[in-house]
Amino acid sequence: MRNHRNQNRSGSGGGASSYASPRARASILLFFIGLVSILSLFSLDLSSDNTETTERGYSENEIRILQAQLDKLKRDLVQQKTERLKAELVFHRNMHTIEAMIGSHGTLDEVKNMVSNIKADAEIETVEGKEKIDLMELSRREELEERSRRRRPYAHSDSHSERERRMFEIAKKAERSRNDETMFKEKLESPFLNDDKLNNAKTKQYIDSQPPNAKGFPVVLLTYNRPERLNTTLGSLLKVRGIVKEKVLGVQDGTIESVTNVLRYRRVLINKRIETPMDRKRVTLKNGKIDGGAKIAMHYGYSLRKAFETFPDAPAIVVIEDDFLFSPDFMEFFVSVAPTVETDDTLWIASAWNDNGFQENVNVKDHSKILRTDQFPGLGWMLLRSIWTEISQNWPANQWDWYMRNPLTSKWRDCVYPEVPRDFHTGTRGTFMDADTHKKYFDRIRYNTDANFRWSPNVYKEVRVGNYEKSFVETLKSSVHVTEGWQLEVPSDIPLVVWYVQNPHPSQEKSVKPLMERFGIWHQLMRGSRQGVHEFWYRNKKVIFINTYNPPKMSHEKMKKQLWFWGYRKQTKWISYKPKGIPVFKPMDLLYQMKQPLPKDVSLEPNFAGVDVKITAASKDQTGESCSTVCVSKHLSCNAKYLPLINNCDTLKEYFNCKKCTESVGGDQPNFVSEEGDSCLVNSDPSYFSCEGHFYSARRLCPCM
Repeated sequence: MRNHRNQNRSGSGGGASSYASPRARASILLFFIGLVSILSLFSLDLSSDNTETTERGYSENEIRILQAQLDKLKRDLVQQKTERLKAELVFHRNMHTIEAMIGSHGTLDEVKNMVSNIKADAEIETVEGKEKIDLMELSRREELEERSRRRRPYAHSDSHSERERRMFEIAKKAERSRNDETMFKEKLESPFLNDDKLNNAKTKQYIDSQPPNAKGFPVVLLTYNRPERLNTTLGSLLKVRGIVKEKVLGVQDGTIESVTNVLRYRRVLINKRIETPMDRKRVTLKNGKIDGGAKIAMHYGYSLRKAFETFPDAPAIVVIEDDFLFSPDFMEFFVSVAPTVETDDTLWIASAWNDNGFQENVNVKDHSKILRTDQFPGLGWMLLRSIWTEISQNWPANQWDWYMRNPLTSKWRDCVYPEVPRDFHTGTRGTFMDADTHKKYFDRIRYNTDANFRWSPNVYKEVRVGNYEKSFVETLKSSVHVTEGWQLEVPSDIPLVVWYVQNPHPSQEKSVKPLMERFGIWHQLMRGSRQGVHEFWYRNKKVIFINTYNPPKMSHEKMKKQLWFWGYRKQTKWISYKPKGIPVFKPMDLLYQMKQPLPKDVSLEPNFAGVDVKITAASKDQTGESCSTVCVSKHLSCNAKYLPLINNCDTLKEYFNCKKCTESVGGDQPNFVSEEGDSCLVNSDPSYFSCEGHFYSARRLCPCM
């Protein structure tokens, strides 16, 4: 008002006539002072009548004022936090633009660290902001308490003890937040591999020391445009023993927001591949269509490079895609075989996938079997940093998986994989996938779901090339070598070896595809094989399928081109173990024999005709022993082929005092269990017949020879 009057005065040019006399101004001033005094007394009377004090000595009006102030502070803090998070989002979206500006070298890691710091700072500032609110609330409360004590000296307060308690809680929250920030920023190390070559003792000592929940290698997950499957995959992955979110990097091909949201929801690390005009040109065909193989190869090369940059101390990474399910021991498999993959010069990759791991083609009783193959399986695999350095120099512009399968890339080294797969492929739609292909080759895969399974500490020894081949030779020597096709159609507890000859070139697939379909495995002969050898199960018996094909001699350059298909340069070295007189089958001839009626003297069910089988009952002292042990005590051997013939109540009653006889399921049957009321148990599932089965309170009935 004073300014307004001054402006009026300057506008009128000044003059005494514009103002009242000093005496009049003094009278007006006294009048207003008196009026204000009367109103003040009146308001005090009203407040004394209408306001009640609280037990702590301050009025409800003061509480409302305080609450309003606190609410305003909280709203301001939320607004500041929202603006800060918006700024972070904008920065995150522009991160790859910045990356393109600064190039793939130099300060890219600094840009990522800036994003990480923004996230961590946002969390810290949120906690600190709440601390400020809590402290301001306490300070105001103490001030009101002090005013209350001045008005009511007899009132007591525990504000100091409350302040100490609240300060302690706030300090704990801040400390937890700072610890989380440190964990988020620190470099993640993987101690499972050493820089130096491991000797056997050191490797064994290390693996034996690993706890069941030991953390494994960093995981890089490639994703594109399937947010629902991505969410399912991450949900399954994060349940795997040894997986931590801070060591999972999701590499997104593009910027689809729904895919990014899933990665954020699962709180894994995120990296996006932004396609440049040059990239677009490279993956576009002359007809304007996108070359899916080229686009995938580019995404894979980018993702593998970014994974090793993101985890600079990791000696290896595990590579997966966005349409997998995982076994509980998925990571433990890689941890178990990693020392051998690193130190065995004949190995270069470990994969959790078995191309022929179908329900009918694996041993459902044994989840610990590990095999070798000279063709890259993919679909959940471990890549050493040293191997990436080796293969990244010539990373292909297209068909990256066939580049990995080329023997000139692998340098004749093997991959190790479990007979029972440790992951499952769920995607029915993709660049090279449709529903029919998935149903035929992927839907029947049997992957491990047993959460109680643990890998043996010595598994790394079993896959070393010397031990692996020694075990294989022993199996060849103790197996039955097939002479007629019908032998593959009857039960057998002993592995069967089939010698055959077939050119593995894709142009010759028609000759072998019907036979492979009969067995239920891939018609592409290189899948799952090593040096011409397939190992799989057919009708509950193990089959070893050995290809004796001998490539023709040709020039070096022509041979290099053919290697892509053949996978080997010479005839399998296992040909020297073929017994004399054993035939080498052509696929179509073998299939024809398998389809023929069985000879009259042969039955699908085994019989004792012409066979010296002694039915032997375990004694009381042999309670809990297997049939193998029982037969050995008689200087004989057990043959599970004849277990079905004694798997009935009448035979059991001849050897045991059975008060009752019931059907059950188990590899320890047929047997007699005295603890269950002298019961005899008959096995109702033929797939469980075994000479090795045993139960602590059971006495077995055994076919000994």
